Amino acid sequence: MALDDQLLFFQDLVVKIKTLSVSEKPTQIGEALNVVHHTMANDPNCARQVEVRNSAKVVKFWISGARCDNDLGDEYEKYAYNFADYGYKSSDIDHAEWQRYA
Repeated sequence: MALDDQLLFFQDLVVKIKTLSVSEKPTQIGEALNVVHHTMANDPNCARQVEVRNSAKVVKFWISGARCDNDLGDEYEKYAYNFADYGYKSSDIDHAEWQRYA
């Protein structure tokens, strides 16, 4: 899936997650984290760094209000690690800021 398509899919999931019950959210949040993970992996030049950074704000909100089971915890841990790593790929990014977001 192309980067633009991945980001559109993520945005669709953001809208969908807002409408779900608390018990339904963890599965969809895990899927959304996986989409962002693939976006970062397929963006070696950090062309989508603004969108990826904005995803961190959404993810932080989700995680603070979600029931975290082991699967969601694992997905979040993978997301946070890859998010920090993505921030290190570009020399023109404030790495400390990316680390804080992660």
